[in-house]
Amino acid sequence: MTDEESLQELQDLIRGVVEAQTDDFSDLAKIAGLNPDEDFVGADLSGVNLRIADLRRANLSDADLRRANLSDADLSHANLSGVNLSHANLSGAILSDANLSGANLSGVFLIGAILSGAILSGAEVENARFGDNLGISQAMKLDLIRRGAIFEDSPGDRSKVLTGV
Repeated sequence: MTDEESLQELQDLIRGVVEAQTDDFSDLAKIAGLNPDEDFVGADLSGVNLRIADLRRANLSDADLRRANLSDADLSHANLSGVNLSHANLSGAILSDANLSGANLSGVFLIGAILSGAILSGAEVENARFGDNLGISQAMKLDLIRRGAIFEDSPGDRSKVLTGV
């Protein structure tokens, strides 16, 4: 393939994404010829809007999703191991059976997220905000609090406490 043909192919691809009649991340990824199950490992998706995205079974391991909006996204069975989600919005997200081991969840907003079967071992949860979550056992809740998580539905929670630097 010549450089001119490669450039034309890239321009056609960009045109297809720009002119798409959708803002759904999964649909746009498919138009771009990308597979969310494979092509986003280690990707820089910081600050992106993935609200309501269907990312079931996606492999986002080691990706940078700092400050991303994943509210109401379906991340069930997703591989999020080692991902940086610091200060992301995961309110209402479905994280059932998702692997979040070793993920950075510091400052993440997880109010109303469904966490049934989610793996949170080794995840950094300092100042992560939980509340009204399905799938969190009392033992898991106590462990997360011990590791620095904030539960807004807990008596004596630290959600209103200002922290000094």
